[in-house]
Amino acid sequence: IKKYGVETLNKFNAIAMDSTDNQIELLDDKGADRNTALYRQFKTLPEDYQNLYAEIRAKYDEMADEYLDFVTSSISDRSAATKLRAQFETGRLKVYLPMMRYGEYWLEYTDKNGGRSVEALESPTARDRVRALLARDGATGFKPYARLSQIAAVREQLPAGFMSQLVDLMHREGVKQDVIDNAYQAYLSLFPAQSIRQQFRYREGVAGYSLDVLQGFANVGTRMARQLTHLEYNPQIEDQVNNITKEAGRTPTTTIASVVEDIRKEMAYLKNPEHTWLSNKASYWTYFNYIVGNISSALINLTNLPIMTYSVLGGEFGFGKAASAMLKATSLYLNGGLNEQGDWTAATSADMEIKKLLDVARSRAAIGRSSGYELVEMMRTKAEDYTGLRAKIEKGLGWVFQNSEQANREIGIISTYLLAKEKGLSTEAAIEKAIHTSTMVNGTSISETGPRLFQQGPGRVLFIFKRFAQAQMYMAVRLTHQAFKGESPEVRRMAIKQLMGIFGTSFAFAGVQGMPFIGGGAAMYGMLQAMLGDDDEPYDVDDALEQALGSMAYRGPVNELMNIDVASRTGFGNLFWRDDSRRLAEVGPLVYTLERFAGPAYSLGLNYERSYGLFQEGHTERAIEAALPSFMRNVLKAGRFATEGATNLDGVPIVDDVSLYNATMQLMGFSNAELTEAYARAGARKTAEKAIMDRRTALLNLAYLARTNNDTEGMQEVQDKIDAFNDKFPMKGVAIHGDTLRRSFRGHEQRNKEMIDGVRFNPKLKDYLVENYGEEEED
Repeated sequence: IKKYGVETLNKFNAIAMDSTDNQIELLDDKGADRNTALYRQFKTLPEDYQNLYAEIRAKYDEMADEYLDFVTSSISDRSAATKLRAQFETGRLKVYLPMMRYGEYWLEYTDKNGGRSVEALESPTARDRVRALLARDGATGFKPYARLSQIAAVREQLPAGFMSQLVDLMHREGVKQDVIDNAYQAYLSLFPAQSIRQQFRYREGVAGYSLDVLQGFANVGTRMARQLTHLEYNPQIEDQVNNITKEAGRTPTTTIASVVEDIRKEMAYLKNPEHTWLSNKASYWTYFNYIVGNISSALINLTNLPIMTYSVLGGEFGFGKAASAMLKATSLYLNGGLNEQGDWTAATSADMEIKKLLDVARSRAAIGRSSGYELVEMMRTKAEDYTGLRAKIEKGLGWVFQNSEQANREIGIISTYLLAKEKGLSTEAAIEKAIHTSTMVNGTSISETGPRLFQQGPGRVLFIFKRFAQAQMYMAVRLTHQAFKGESPEVRRMAIKQLMGIFGTSFAFAGVQGMPFIGGGAAMYGMLQAMLGDDDEPYDVDDALEQALGSMAYRGPVNELMNIDVASRTGFGNLFWRDDSRRLAEVGPLVYTLERFAGPAYSLGLNYERSYGLFQEGHTERAIEAALPSFMRNVLKAGRFATEGATNLDGVPIVDDVSLYNATMQLMGFSNAELTEAYARAGARKTAEKAIMDRRTALLNLAYLARTNNDTEGMQEVQDKIDAFNDKFPMKGVAIHGDTLRRSFRGHEQRNKEMIDGVRFNPKLKDYLVENYGEEEED
């Protein structure tokens, strides 16, 4: 498509669809159809396109044959199976390319002749339009479905013919209903309707069938891959789950029952990994705004190699050996090349042993997949999505991050394999060890094998970047458990070494605040301080730690030596909870907590809200900067730092002049460490200021309430608290004296007089508001 352009693609599509519409065989150079005008047009296409046509045709035939083999193998009556196969072949089209509409909004109905049919539409609106047109044409018995997996094979509703007989035979053979449903769904995937010519004729108000042959192949191929897999493996998996259930029944503990229940819930997603349009869009847009084109995200991603992979391998095989193996694996990876998908891999130049290792890992999705690929591919529905300008931009911007994830996995897998072989494991055992270790360290590469909370609906959007974080936290907790509760002294010693490695390497990159469990401990301590500490003295545990340890120890040597903010983006400090003192001071603890849990998609919405606010205030350049994706925002920020320095909205410098080095690092996405620390200090101070002034306001309010209620005892208690407050904050304008209380009392009284319906308004606007927005009710 890239080579020959869109015009040739359109010509190819038209010729291909005409060949199936009119059943003209274009691949037989000696057949009768060679004399047709369509055949001659086909031969004018480039040879690449002629070969593509042949490949797609062959693949559809292969899928049909595979489908037929699967369904007839479930029938023990071989005579009946042979007759069924013959019936299928009799009705098989000589030239088959599916004429289809796209989408997952299905409509099942009975046409005016009594035949049962099914259509797939792109939206509920399109489905409703088709339904109205069909009803006008005499169709009845409409059943809408949100997805293909909801359509069941009901014998009484199937049209006479191959599918009806197949379902009848499968029922007689005692085949389970879910297998029969899978067979029917696979049939609908490969043959989008029982009456192709009737279904895809043009209708008023509804577009005709798509001419995009490659889109059809992508759509049908994806569905068929899933449906054929269901047909082959679901019965086997279901049998094993039943065996697990029986075995669990012999040891009925709560834990085992929970495991079985979790397995069954996972099975539901494995069978139908469906995602809503909204979650797909939100997840993709979040990924595009925060990750793609951001070089710093890729480099931060690579810190998992020294922090996790090296620590885990070093604790098991020895840190010296682990370092040597990882250096060799890194060299193999860097000396690799691009594969057919355009991704970098060691497999292109490695020896046969390493190629076999990587081939097995790829076949088991241990490499070759990533969350980035997953999010992008969910949005691809037609050929242009793979070859057009948008596809090129997505590929280019996402390449660095996606390949950093592949580098983590490939280098880790090769390193583990080399160490396992050196230790004496067989090739197969070493491969198994390598894949298992990579999954434990990096997390799963596909959502189907990840945490269920992250798979669908809101969880998919809220925890879009948390699969990797979850794996790291799980690994740290697991090693801690093994260090104390391991089944043998050797296991306990190994776990302690691995933990010490993780603590040491995470300290190097993120300091004390980025070491495992420190963040959780600090948060718990902060909560206890809030509940049990001194109301008059705000306490920031992070600020206290940094003052006690110093910046280098708290944020790590890398942060200090390179003067870029690495600490807040790696280690264990911000895996699930990212501190932002400035935001906490702005919105308060409740809203701040909700924002942290709402995830990056919500934060993206806040960026747009902030952008709008900046625009309203006249800060147009800053408004544009806030609304742009991170890779574009980094460019603007770098330019601003290079020309203006780091200033607030009023142009006041936040730190001394930003160096050319730091402006360049900002271009890559790395914030200036001094600037980050300045923001943190300002946030901590602002939080403390707000807490102090809120405490002052609360004491003044308590004093007013005690006085108005003639509560002498209460007034004395408040005065004691005021004295304690004044001891800590004797500054003018902060401390509460007698004249402060008098002014506060008068202010309360005045505000009460200015209230309308219990709400205070500007007294100068009172008459206008009453006149135009409802009169004040008489007492």
